[in-house]
Amino acid sequence: TTPVPDEPEVALAYPVPDPDLGEALADGEIEAAAAIATVIDGQIRMKYPMGSGKRALRDAHPKAHGCLKAEFKVNPDIKPEYAQGVFAKGNTFPAIVRFSNTSKPYDPDIKGDGRGMAFKLMNVPGKKLLENETQALSQDFIMISHPIFFIADPKDYVDFIKNFENSDLPSQLATARSLGPLGMKIALDFTKLRISSPLQIQFWSNVPYQLGVGANKKAVKYTARPCAINGSDTVPFDTK
Repeated sequence: TTPVPDEPEVALAYPVPDPDLGEALADGEIEAAAAIATVIDGQIRMKYPMGSGKRALRDAHPKAHGCLKAEFKVNPDIKPEYAQGVFAKGNTFPAIVRFSNTSKPYDPDIKGDGRGMAFKLMNVPGKKLLENETQALSQDFIMISHPIFFIADPKDYVDFIKNFENSDLPSQLATARSLGPLGMKIALDFTKLRISSPLQIQFWSNVPYQLGVGANKKAVKYTARPCAINGSDTVPFDTK
């Protein structure tokens, strides 16, 4: 497994499950979430130690294709049940969009990889649902290029992030165990995707999010689809 320095655990304000939305904690979920944050923090510190002159990169989606200025407009024909929060009819917000590759920051874009699309809405008024960001003036949406995440159990994800970057046989076996057969298939689908442009593929949120409050709240997932006008370019196989 990847060694990590002896750092204090990262404190998390963990949300309380909402049974009205069908939420329930997995066995050991809170402890696993804290462990995930601690392991990732330690791995980044080891890769980019202080004083090394290296610029520290994100643990996931470290390679950005670029950031775009955008405008977020709510469709005037949105169904009333979804017209809540930032999706209320008539809403328009300035936004910043970041497109990215999932894993290795120095691999050429021609190689297969998962892809990410994240966007931040700006100047968003009102109280936010996240307890530590109630007064925030922005709202984030995070999506990737597959509709399903490759691990279902938080404890398995701890084992995955500890082992997947190591090439020795015990680590590779531990990674396979943490994924399971379905997770291995989804991970393969993630990593074999070859695209000519991030503007020409579909992205999904991998987990549900709460939309609205009170009696009208619901659990939803998001997807972003390109306009047909973007077309589809062929992907060259000759990287020269």
